[in-house]
Amino acid sequence: MPSRENALVEDTKITGYLLNLEHPDGRSKASLFLKAGFRLDNIAEFRAFLINHAQVHQVAKTEQTKFGTKYIIEGQVEGLDSFRFNLRTVWIMTTSSKQPKLITAYPLPL
Repeated sequence: MPSRENALVEDTKITGYLLNLEHPDGRSKASLFLKAGFRLDNIAEFRAFLINHAQVHQVAKTEQTKFGTKYIIEGQVEGLDSFRFNLRTVWIMTTSSKQPKLITAYPLPL
């Protein structure tokens, strides 16, 4: 993925979605990430974890959309509590930006 070193994970993506047990689409993801040791009081660690995933794993697939290029990255990770799982992160590089931005993250079967 181009500009991996500049990858962006917005706070609202973490607090409002990925670690939000009340979000209709995010709650199942939140359960897993909480099990892996990530909490709302350590979002900086979770952000670093997600960015590291993008930096150490290869792009599994790219997709061209009307908004830009999506990069799908997959690989095995270990959470803060030594909980291992396969993770897919999806990033987008819009046509107006040179910084990949996290769209979503979710577990894959082992």
